[in-house]
Amino acid sequence: MGGILSKHLNLTHTLTLCLLPALLAVPQSLAKTNKDAVLRGQPSFGKNYEAGLIQKFIVAQNSTQTKKQTEEKTESLNFESPDLTPKEENGSLAFGPINNLNFGGALDMRAYFPQMSGPTEEDMGFGAFDIHVAELFLTTNIGDHISILAEQLLVTSKMGDTVGQDHGFVYAIFSSIPGLPEDIAIKIGRLRNRFGIDARLDSPANPLRSPVYKTIGSITDKSLEMSGTLGPVEFSAAVLNGADTLKAPVTTTVPGVTADVAVKARNGSKPVVARLSIDPFDSFSLGVSGYTGRDYPVYSHYGLTMDDLLFNGHTDRGTLVYKNRAAIDARISLSSNIDFYAEYMMGTDRQGGKTFDVSSIYGRLNYRFVPQKWTLQLQYELFNDGRDVVFTNGSAYNDSGNFGASLTFYINDQALIRIAGLVDDRSLFRNNNDDSKAPEYLGIAQTLLSF
Repeated sequence: MGGILSKHLNLTHTLTLCLLPALLAVPQSLAKTNKDAVLRGQPSFGKNYEAGLIQKFIVAQNSTQTKKQTEEKTESLNFESPDLTPKEENGSLAFGPINNLNFGGALDMRAYFPQMSGPTEEDMGFGAFDIHVAELFLTTNIGDHISILAEQLLVTSKMGDTVGQDHGFVYAIFSSIPGLPEDIAIKIGRLRNRFGIDARLDSPANPLRSPVYKTIGSITDKSLEMSGTLGPVEFSAAVLNGADTLKAPVTTTVPGVTADVAVKARNGSKPVVARLSIDPFDSFSLGVSGYTGRDYPVYSHYGLTMDDLLFNGHTDRGTLVYKNRAAIDARISLSSNIDFYAEYMMGTDRQGGKTFDVSSIYGRLNYRFVPQKWTLQLQYELFNDGRDVVFTNGSAYNDSGNFGASLTFYINDQALIRIAGLVDDRSLFRNNNDDSKAPEYLGIAQTLLSF
């Protein structure tokens, strides 16, 4: 078994520790295909952030085992009386029914350099240092058709909820379920759901974030997801628990100072999110996504705060609105070193008896001018919250658009150094409506390590 593991790791050295259990039985041709797909993106740094990649390997593993059933008997999943008898395999690490136990961790540190005297600098100061993520995680298999991922965030700041959008997952994947096609799997736990181009990007590990944080509001939740593949088609559908707390202001003993507390809220809605994508060619993929349910509204706003890490956006956790969203996204490989990603989203917010039309446009260009060492990323995002004017923290704001750019140096597959910048597009080619605060800009320095 150790020889098989070493062989596949050589083929897929950019994959992460959390993929190791599923890699054990992946055929070489499939491993090479996924290796090429990952190389078109970025090294994954302790975890692969492209949603669904872990499951693809698990489904592939089970498909391979099904084809070999005439040669050897494989274990199937039985919810009533599962066979938990440990298998004897030479050279493998096994403790009863649990085997292939793998540990890892990640440390993501960032420093923020906002425009002097701008809204962001007034909120966080200049050169604010943040340990965005410090976590340990493990993965394991229970039998042949159950895999578990568990992450433990190490608290380094009060921004746990914000970091929790990108990290701190714990879920189980069940595959080869009786009565369902072999390429279907069920994932249950706290996980990152798949919507739009976010399913193909490295947003949790990148200051240049995808538009999903504004278009939906909460991409991570306690969820039950069914997903699978059919040739070049991949699909997923999930039922989410939904936001269950609201922030409420309370008075303090300090004059003029208020604080927020989290109070329990009855959502009354179980949001549903679904995605369908097709990869007809290695150089092209197309996806469609939908979402419906209640969540926190997101408004256009100045700068960035540590509360939600949205540049030119603000998440209002004091209320819930009913959202309907539809998105179409695409990836085009212009060459072996250049990829282009795009998404268009449209939908509605129902709030206070009114309906607001919400939309967004997003595009990103990845240029690996020195493959696996240097990467340049350029992106643009335009988000329209549908409101004529929103007053957030006493400031009026219309819609928001911003440019982003980053330069990344990969020390190796598990360590990087990145500098990134974001700038408001108002006063650049859109009217700033005589807003003296526009355009606003923000610089970010990042170091990401994993093991």
